[in-house]
Amino acid sequence: MGLKYFFNGRCKETRYEGHAALEIYLPDRTVTVLVLGLKNKGSYKGFRGMSLGMIALTELDLLDPESVIETINRTLAAKHRRFFYDFNPTSKYHMIYKDDTMYGPDRLLKHLGDKVNYLHCTIDDNPALTPEQIANVIRDYDPKSIQYKRFILGLRVSAEGLIYTVRDYNVIEEYKLSDYGRYVIVADPGVNTSATSFLLCALKKDHSGMDVLKEYWHRNVEHSGLAIKMPADYAIDYLNFINECIELMGHAPYRVLSDLDVTFIREVERKKHEYNVGYPIMNVTKDKIDDRIKTGINYLYLGRLRFYKECKHTIESFEQAQYDDKKQAQGVYERLDSPTQGTMIDCIDGTEYAMSEFEMELDRWRH
Repeated sequence: MGLKYFFNGRCKETRYEGHAALEIYLPDRTVTVLVLGLKNKGSYKGFRGMSLGMIALTELDLLDPESVIETINRTLAAKHRRFFYDFNPTSKYHMIYKDDTMYGPDRLLKHLGDKVNYLHCTIDDNPALTPEQIANVIRDYDPKSIQYKRFILGLRVSAEGLIYTVRDYNVIEEYKLSDYGRYVIVADPGVNTSATSFLLCALKKDHSGMDVLKEYWHRNVEHSGLAIKMPADYAIDYLNFINECIELMGHAPYRVLSDLDVTFIREVERKKHEYNVGYPIMNVTKDKIDDRIKTGINYLYLGRLRFYKECKHTIESFEQAQYDDKKQAQGVYERLDSPTQGTMIDCIDGTEYAMSEFEMELDRWRH
């Protein structure tokens, strides 16, 4: 009938009121295990009215709070109520740590301490990793970073202050073109008060790192009159930048990229043959912001991300980047994009987009 059975027929896949489920046959009873998604707001509508026994919530800090509460409420009729949570440590200001969060670990330990088992784990407690694998992971992290405290030590930490540390070895005085293989050219068109930036990012031949070798940066609010640029002006600048990069590197780019800006891309496509540019303009790949920040911090620490000294706006962007403190109550580590406060993320975004293009090669390299 197309159903999958497991463990010599003692367990099978099934459906229960429209949800994916497992039916498990025990000696004295049959248990149905529902697999529910609670990430999106309003997820509880899919199981409202059901009567549940035990619940297991994974990645608790990422779930919709209303749906979590409704899930717990669905166990009121159970004879033996059991809740199993797991979650990664996040900002100490996240709602799951608040005193009035009914399912928060601190509140449960305070009021139901004798009925609650709580285990704090570090990376050393991961049974799926060997000591050698653990050592390899640890040495990739900057010991001073929030990510080290979260993912290695399992601590609650708030996202405050500067994000990155640009060390002397991250800024190079000179470079040899023979050290590089593929390179990408990235555009991050700006709107309103944001800047428009273009970057040339090159992957080392041994895949040990990526260097930012050339930049373009312009922000309209810092100019007036004819110095104010329209999308057509930025398109011409980008096409000229592409040709300059090709002349510098001596061979064609691996990819030419742009963040999605319909007007800018349309102008580039309209004018590129006039400037003898035949490469397709591809959309950038955007990984999760948490992952992008973590990778940037660690690659700077390891010296795998470097900047040519003339890329001053890119260096400055990394040096001044701060966490957005309004996001940390949601457990989100996001950069503050506030040009009026001196923090601009345009060049950082472009660098991350380039790193995403070389992600497979960079990940496979081991030092």
